[in-house]
Amino acid sequence: MNLGRNSVIAPCLLIVSALILQILPATSDSCSAEESGSNGQTIYASGYSAARIGERGLSLDLVSTLFVRNTDPSRPITLLSVDSYDSRGKKHRSHLKKSMNLNPLAIANFNISPQDPPDGLASSFLIKWHSKDRVAEPIVENVMVGTRGGQGVAFVCFGKVIKNTVD
Repeated sequence: MNLGRNSVIAPCLLIVSALILQILPATSDSCSAEESGSNGQTIYASGYSAARIGERGLSLDLVSTLFVRNTDPSRPITLLSVDSYDSRGKKHRSHLKKSMNLNPLAIANFNISPQDPPDGLASSFLIKWHSKDRVAEPIVENVMVGTRGGQGVAFVCFGKVIKNTVD
């Protein structure tokens, strides 16, 4: 694939398209946090440290940035832990040394560079959070970007709730 002058625009369009597709279904939901919110969850997010590209399957290193977005406009949440795991399920790193308060509509981000990837092509994140009140559930996104020789790839993996209360 030869993107030429569009090599910078194409990855951005992929990210914007993915974000728009994720946001559109959510706009039709008019439930308030009191009706459908949560006061704590464990969220799973997948990620990739490399992608195979081209007919020869060359490996392209990816920079991964995990975003945790507090979507509640009036109440904070507390991030209890953000841990990454390698493709065998072994813990790679704890990204929080202590709990972290996330103000209303605030965003926290956590980076994994190609210089320190988890073992294997795939990785996982577990994010635990809580709030004293029921709040709108946070959005978790893992944005991965890689470039080589004027070409690039970018994509987003969205988090999935795997537990509705925190231990």
